[in-house]
Amino acid sequence: MIKLVSRGQTTAAKFKHGFDSDFDTNVKVTFMQSDGGLCDMNSFNGYRAVLSGPAGGVVGYGLTTYPIYNKGIIGFDMGGTSTDVSRYDGEYDITHDNLTAGIQLQAPQLDISTVAAGGGSILKFEGNMMHVGPESSKAYPGPTCYKNDGPISVTDANLILGRILPQHFPKIFGPKKNEALSKELSIKGMNVIRDQINKYNNDTKFAALWNSFKVNTKIDYCIKDDNVWVRAIITKIVDDNKILVSYKYNDKQFKDVQVDRNSKDIRYVSLSVYEVAMGFIEVANESMCRPIRNITMGRGFDTSKHILATFGGAGGQHACAIARSLGITKVFIHKYSGILSAYGMGLADVNEEQQMTTAYEFSSTTMKEIIANINDIKGKCVDKLIKDGYEPKSIITKPYLNLRFKGSNVGIFVPGEPLTDDCKADNEVLYKSYKDRDIIVDTVRCVSIAKGAHVKQYKIAKRNGTDELKEIETTKAYFDVKGEVKCLETKVYDFNQLKFGDSLLGPAIILQNTSTIVIEPNCCCLVTTYGDIEIRIGNDQVQEIDTSLNNVRLAIFGHRFMSIAEQMGRALERTSVSTNIKERKDFSCAIFGPNGGLIANAPHLPVHLGSMQDAVRYQVKYWTNDDGTVNIKEGDVLVSNHPKAGGTHLPDITVITPVFNPNAKKPIFWLASRGHHADIGGIAPGSMPPFSKYLSEEGVAIEAFKLVQNGLFQEDDITKLLVTPNALGGTEAKGTRNLSDNISDLKAQIAANNKGIELMNILVDEYKLSVVQAYMKYIQDNAEEAVREMLKQTAVKYRHLNQNDDVDGKVDNDDSKYTILNAVDYMDDGTPIQVKITINSVDGSAVFDFKGT
Repeated sequence: MIKLVSRGQTTAAKFKHGFDSDFDTNVKVTFMQSDGGLCDMNSFNGYRAVLSGPAGGVVGYGLTTYPIYNKGIIGFDMGGTSTDVSRYDGEYDITHDNLTAGIQLQAPQLDISTVAAGGGSILKFEGNMMHVGPESSKAYPGPTCYKNDGPISVTDANLILGRILPQHFPKIFGPKKNEALSKELSIKGMNVIRDQINKYNNDTKFAALWNSFKVNTKIDYCIKDDNVWVRAIITKIVDDNKILVSYKYNDKQFKDVQVDRNSKDIRYVSLSVYEVAMGFIEVANESMCRPIRNITMGRGFDTSKHILATFGGAGGQHACAIARSLGITKVFIHKYSGILSAYGMGLADVNEEQQMTTAYEFSSTTMKEIIANINDIKGKCVDKLIKDGYEPKSIITKPYLNLRFKGSNVGIFVPGEPLTDDCKADNEVLYKSYKDRDIIVDTVRCVSIAKGAHVKQYKIAKRNGTDELKEIETTKAYFDVKGEVKCLETKVYDFNQLKFGDSLLGPAIILQNTSTIVIEPNCCCLVTTYGDIEIRIGNDQVQEIDTSLNNVRLAIFGHRFMSIAEQMGRALERTSVSTNIKERKDFSCAIFGPNGGLIANAPHLPVHLGSMQDAVRYQVKYWTNDDGTVNIKEGDVLVSNHPKAGGTHLPDITVITPVFNPNAKKPIFWLASRGHHADIGGIAPGSMPPFSKYLSEEGVAIEAFKLVQNGLFQEDDITKLLVTPNALGGTEAKGTRNLSDNISDLKAQIAANNKGIELMNILVDEYKLSVVQAYMKYIQDNAEEAVREMLKQTAVKYRHLNQNDDVDGKVDNDDSKYTILNAVDYMDDGTPIQVKITINSVDGSAVFDFKGT
């Protein structure tokens, strides 16, 4: 059965038991649904309301923000455990196949992306990198400042930075729920992480960084007489063993103090608790920017051309920083931002939906039947709403066709109006793009909408000349000012005292009953006619980033690289046609460094990613001449699936694109996408025959081939390769049995790589190529350190299992640093698969020995 799993899970998710038993028969109750519409209680099903809360927020900002600006709006809903992001541009983006909490649901819902970064997201330094979430401290025990022994969380970082003011919160915390938020506990907990970071920086990184020192690099310098460490800056690199530093101490400036390489008077910059807290906030912000880039840049929209509509209890604390990171110049915060999701539910329309299975071929001969079916279910939808008491003139109906290619199980909903008997004229673009493919109308669907409540706006009073706005207090808060964490005097205002026309310059804090709004330096806040907040983001906060390693930037670049790989995957999924790639999502996308080493892979299929690095490195070597020059250039795209070239099984085809810089003769990095093609030839359909004895019997094997050359897709040549069976021995095999899908999916893989190139070029323009490549190397180094640390921990954990084992054939004291793990499993015929892993607990290395397999 088509979509058996998702249809079964959707059926199991239906629930509404006993809710209506306590209502009188004349009470009208409607439920919010995930598609942004309300439905009658008797028509409600639980699986259609899984995202009803976030959907209310989308309706809320869609109806309150979009009419003001009439341009694309990005919704940013930050709460306690997670953040929901979405986009609205006059129409709701609806999806029908959704994965929510691991459950596949076939139900219409708004396209909302959720990231595990909210006020309760736990902060940690793990794998030698700063992490925010995905674990949450939840409502209980909550963050450390709640006084319930909870972990350090994003809320603690904001409290330490002075962006949350405990005196303005109710005393509902602690074991007896009668205490105030504790900033002291937050600082104490953050200092534990701070000590971990500083110890790692000095124990692991400082010695290796001497050779990377440059003028203006910051370090710590010790004043011996007072045993005090101060922040210093390198003013000159004398030679390989000497540097000059300048620093300020006791209001005196000391210049060009010489320091030797082995001096104990310098160390890696020791971060303060405020710098660590700010670092975690920046990492959290980048993790929230990631899904925003996916729903904008990943779909071809310019993120910077949008308005950021911020809501949720914690959204206002991060809005300015999020907007600045995305290049957005305006933030809109509705006066009910803390409860905008609930407000949106009150404004939502009532939806009635019907659909009918048709399975017609999309052609002029079937168009009359399709139109008749649409009119039939359209009438049923309208009649249902009229029966529920809605006026016919308030109802609008939108029909949709669920189209798919013949032979494919993947459909897409397209608007069903206008339709005439001449479907070719109505859908010229569709026919022009896929003139050689039959299109099936699987179902017709109609949604009738009874318009909800109108947004009623009430103007607020305007401030006159004698009525001066005054802050309720002044506090100290910390902000990132051009790369420096500075403590700034910050005015605090009561939202209820603001009037139309008020203008506030950052830094400032606005307190609402349900949220806190932080206006960062170089930002300006304006109060609108109806009491909403518009923040205009300044652009002079540019920080010059150098190639030196920074803990915060390492985490941020990790998110940026991962975001690009994810957007490549989204482009591949959207443009492919086969069920394997589009629906089963049997594909992977990744970014590779100049030498082909893996930098970042999206969370697609792990089995692909282990060997994709080898596939890229094989191509790097294959196309490189003995003199170091390369036989590829900009506009070339490579394809391979051969096992000796880093491939897995033959159906997994890898498309690899080198990326060049105008001043570089070799690729500056590589992008690759690997997809499972349903058929690649061989002795049986499906390309995985269980009885094949030769590679040729499994299908077409491509070692290295230019799929695109000088910007031209080599369709004739790749077709010849795909349809011509290999002749390496054994039974004669056939070529591919599904050439059209092969060609279409290869083009989709090229498009995915091109999306990656576009986004990587944006990153290079933002930070410079030298910085991007430096952090590529830092990401790889960090990955190695993390794996070595994991192996060390594993060795210690399991050492008790083999105290008497010897490693080198003789028992000696050196054996104590090794841990030996053994495992064996068996194939169906009893053939053993055996491995012995010898882990060095000192350096974190390991030897995998498959002897006996």
